[in-house]
Amino acid sequence: MAHLERLEQKVQKDSLLIQFLIDQNKSLQEQLDKVTQLLISQQGHTVPKPVEDSPLHQDQ
Repeated sequence: MAHLERLEQKVQKDSLLIQFLIDQNKSLQEQLDKVTQLLISQQGHTVPKPVEDSPLHQDQ
């Protein structure tokens, strides 16, 4: 019976770990979504520079 109890404890630990990882994953996903939204919103405000202004084309 002691073996069964050890097994149950291991399963409990494993399920706690799995729950922790799921929560971490969800948190990371939310952060990623925020960053993605920020990048998308900033993209609308930045206007690409014309090619003439880039240093590569100045001496032509």
